Amino acid sequence: MKASFLLLYMILFFIGITKSSAQINFDHISFEDFKLPDIDRQALDISGSFNGNYSDSHQNFLDDHEQQSLISPDLRFSYSWFINRKDLQFTWNASTFQNLELSRSNSTIFTRESSRKYEPILQFSAVKRKYRSQAFFETGGSTFISLLSQRDLQFTTNNSDKLKDNRIIANISASVGFGKGRIEPVSDLAMALFVLSDATDLGVDATSMTQENIFAFASLMAEVRNKRIFDDRRNRIQQLRDLYSFMLDKNWVVQNDPGFFTVLTDNWIENLFFSRFTGKRWRFILSPQLAYQKEAAKTGSFPLFNSRSTDIGSELLVEFRKETPVNLHKGRWRFHELHLDVTSRHELANNFEPFIDVSSFLEIAFKNGWGKNWFPTNRSSILADITMDYFLRHVFTQDRFGPSIDLHRLTPALNGQFNYLLSWKTRLNMSASLDYNLSNGENSFTNGNGQLINSTINGFNAKIFASILVSLF
Repeated sequence: MKASFLLLYMILFFIGITKSSAQINFDHISFEDFKLPDIDRQALDISGSFNGNYSDSHQNFLDDHEQQSLISPDLRFSYSWFINRKDLQFTWNASTFQNLELSRSNSTIFTRESSRKYEPILQFSAVKRKYRSQAFFETGGSTFISLLSQRDLQFTTNNSDKLKDNRIIANISASVGFGKGRIEPVSDLAMALFVLSDATDLGVDATSMTQENIFAFASLMAEVRNKRIFDDRRNRIQQLRDLYSFMLDKNWVVQNDPGFFTVLTDNWIENLFFSRFTGKRWRFILSPQLAYQKEAAKTGSFPLFNSRSTDIGSELLVEFRKETPVNLHKGRWRFHELHLDVTSRHELANNFEPFIDVSSFLEIAFKNGWGKNWFPTNRSSILADITMDYFLRHVFTQDRFGPSIDLHRLTPALNGQFNYLLSWKTRLNMSASLDYNLSNGENSFTNGNGQLINSTINGFNAKIFASILVSLF
């Protein structure tokens, strides 16, 4: 009798063990142990738009016939390059777009006007981190160039007026430094867990869903996501085939159940884009910077103004960032940044009162942020964070406006965001922010008696935004 009871107990214990092994707890999967496979992805996007407007009106009272027209084409190019390996993290982004605007108006009793505005813009940024174990050496740079050319013509019965305005803005910086630690993208692991969680709810046996197999599934997602096939429809079909083949090989499918196929396609296609990261990183970066701006305008042969300014400086950045995915549905993060900028500015203007200014100043910014995020499903997310920023500006050499008081600004803020995708036909987005601004020395000036007057500014700023999209047909 005792032996029979012991045998029955062992059988029930074995059944319990088997049942518990089939019910995997996805919240216990370690995000920190997942490593993104080697990725080398390049992408080129081309977009364009055209905006045109024409109106023709007649006013009987003034006997005026007026015509107006506007044409504004836009062409944009964007190129990105991303490499992620054990020894290297590299990002390269470049974009350019053309702002062209042509307008004309004609009136029988007023003026006839025409305008042409063209402003091409070029942007570039790159960061390269070469790793040796957890330490890295970082180099990078950024460029922003804007060229504005505007011509305005105005004709009246007696004379004509021609306005020309040319402006160039160029900001160039390079960076070099070192650091320790690594922030690893783990969005594909979160996607894999959402897919497998839904699959187990439909009856898929989770016995073989070990952490090793789940990591392999997430790595496959990263690889197929970064393949480039020109036809997006064929690309999506190939992605689903590769993922389904892996699940079929692991017996993670429900045979002859049409509902199962929605698990993969629904999670892969109809989801919110969300980024998940893990890890922590220190950075110590030195960035020499150059900013140049020149603008000249004249009407006919008479110059209106001609100004030029040059900023030469350097920035020291100390940054700490930490991303902690607590589990599939929760995460938290924090960052701390210290910026020290020393800048020398040279200004030259030849207006009605020509002047030359040379000034130098120090700017210190201390930025802090703490946040949490929740992902109930891969269609919904709730994000909340608290930030605390401090800014100091101290002028070493004064400009032509005389002495100034150090500027101190403190800005605490609370931000929140909610996104919900019920389907591609119903989407809800909400965001809100509340910040308090306290500044001293914001608008200091010298009165007629030569006395330096300081101004303190403080106040709240609240914003809220909500949108819902429901496609009925």
